[in-house]
Amino acid sequence: MLEALNDPAMAMLVLKAYSHQIRSLRNQIELRNIKRADDRVYSYIQSLPPDAEGWRDPHLSWKDVSRTLGLSHEACYRALALLDKSKRIERDETRCRLP
Repeated sequence: MLEALNDPAMAMLVLKAYSHQIRSLRNQIELRNIKRADDRVYSYIQSLPPDAEGWRDPHLSWKDVSRTLGLSHEACYRALALLDKSKRIERDETRCRLP
């Protein structure tokens, strides 16, 4: 592994991968510091890139999202229902859209 880092191109690839991982973990910590579950889920949804129609897909199950956010899956589903009911999000089975 260390010999591979002698190649500048390989070293840059490794640095980019670590940089992405660090940013992702920092974002996860920031989200976990949000107290209210609905605010935490909403902030997570906001952090997802929208597609051309505005849909944001976590590419994970909501149970996996709840683990990422440090919530029980029940709390995550309640937060999604509250966000949907209050019209802060629009959702289908796997995706959400901000109005």
